[in-house]
Amino acid sequence: MKVLYSILFFLIFGYVSSFASSIVNSTNSTNCTNSTSSVVLQSNQIVQPSSNFINQTTVTDIRFLDNIKLLHDMGYLPFYASSVNGNLVTWQWDYSVIPNELQNLTPTGPNSILYQSAMKSFQNDTGMPATYSNLALAYNNGNKSSKGFVWILVSKKLPERIKVWQNGSYVLESNCNTGIRNGLTPNGSFMIYARYRKFTMSGRWPINDKPYYDPDVPYVNFFYSGDAIHGFVRSSYGYPQSAGCIELPVDFSKQLFQYTYVGTVVTIVQ
Repeated sequence: MKVLYSILFFLIFGYVSSFASSIVNSTNSTNCTNSTSSVVLQSNQIVQPSSNFINQTTVTDIRFLDNIKLLHDMGYLPFYASSVNGNLVTWQWDYSVIPNELQNLTPTGPNSILYQSAMKSFQNDTGMPATYSNLALAYNNGNKSSKGFVWILVSKKLPERIKVWQNGSYVLESNCNTGIRNGLTPNGSFMIYARYRKFTMSGRWPINDKPYYDPDVPYVNFFYSGDAIHGFVRSSYGYPQSAGCIELPVDFSKQLFQYTYVGTVVTIVQ
């Protein structure tokens, strides 16, 4: 009888021990699984907020947003529409800090200057009109912008300065000269429409109406009527002294010319 009790005791004790062990193991296993699942969930399903700049505009026509996405993916624009709610578009930029003057050019419709600039640059690169079908074809063939997105800011605040913005920061900067009389160099945003390594300039000096003739002006970028950004030899730079153009030290104008393209947007502020 004692033997039978002993057998029963060991059987019951072994079962309880095994059951307790299974509970412990099951608990540990569940914690690990939950921890692993939590990591997978966080990495695959929880979208962290972007640290890059985001802004919103109300657009007149949302049909151009597909074109903007393709232009962005080929390097012609530094932003795309991340969401649309009616006519309110949220724009996702590629960089965390965007100058205020550039933010102000965020598209509000297909006539917006940055969109027009990107289409012109695409056409110059590929020789094709920037229709959706051509953009999609170029994208699928691996086309990329030849120079990327470049924007130029000119400030008339003394000393007058010119800055070249690319890939999220200013990459070039120099003193410059604008029109000697107020209004000769217009404020606003314009697109470079023609470029020349050398160009002969002539006209009449706005102060005394005397004619001038300057052959072989270097590194010329026309952006508005007869106004251009170009190199010009002066004893100093940083204050108004041109006939309306934006004059640069010649060495700097050569550097800037390597960044510009037909379509580059130039913004001039007081």
